[in-house]
Amino acid sequence: MTHENQSAADYHHQGTVHFELERYDEAIASFDRSLEISPENYDGWNTRGLALVGLGRHEEAIGSYDKALEIHPNYSDVWYNRGSALSNLGRYDEAVTSFDNVLAIEPDFAYAWNYHGIFLGRLGRYEEALESFDRALEINPNMSEVWFNRGVSLGHLEYNVGAVESYKRALETDPDFEGAWSNMGVSLFKLARYEEALECFGKALTADSGFFEAWTNQGLAFLVTKRYAEALESFDKAIAIYPNDNSTWRCRGEALYQLDQDDDALKSFDKALEINPRDPEAFDGRQLIMIEKGAPPWGNGKHNSSK
Repeated sequence: MTHENQSAADYHHQGTVHFELERYDEAIASFDRSLEISPENYDGWNTRGLALVGLGRHEEAIGSYDKALEIHPNYSDVWYNRGSALSNLGRYDEAVTSFDNVLAIEPDFAYAWNYHGIFLGRLGRYEEALESFDRALEINPNMSEVWFNRGVSLGHLEYNVGAVESYKRALETDPDFEGAWSNMGVSLFKLARYEEALECFGKALTADSGFFEAWTNQGLAFLVTKRYAEALESFDKAIAIYPNDNSTWRCRGEALYQLDQDDDALKSFDKALEINPRDPEAFDGRQLIMIEKGAPPWGNGKHNSSK
């Protein structure tokens, strides 16, 4: 079949096949041909937008979704896709508005309530986010991701007991959910329930041994409970995964200082300051060691640690 006698439906089909094969440039070209012939095909505009998202061209995708919505303003899938594209651009206010429209059309769409809550959370509107997560869970109480996101919002609001309960519910559905184990550990840490926190970080690391934050948080819990050698081991594991976090180097320096390994502690504090010259705790830690060595300190800061 030549290009001259192909119909809009033929081009649309070609575009769909290319899209499913993740050949997004070819998909867009086929949808463009189809839409030249049949510009009222809102499904074509929608799938063209998805192909643009596949190429990371989110702004253009939004334009394509807008075309679909001009033709069919009650197409909930397009509002959903539009909100997702807006979120990829960090335009969370507009993303929330798009999901408002999804939910006006499909009020029992649990996944839409979940993303509605996520984007409200990105705006710091945690109480409203909780309402969205609760609506999602009324519809489907077995969504571990929603329980997790609910825990995150509660944590931001410093409702750590409630956050722990939400993470537990997430883990009932997905016991290998390393993010829920790690976040539950953080909430328990904030409640000074350090042994329980350590157990959670251990579970997270069993599920994912490359989980940087879990190694760092485990190290902090060991540090607070004065298990300095174990803290040092955790910080070393974290640094092997991601060596450019100043707070991990600083905490490593603190563990080494408590283990009377002052020269190595000094190197860790220096590394923290190399990454972030404005890290006051690393500055203070370095200063204390220099004072103890009898060398001129940097400034007049105080350090709270004591051996």
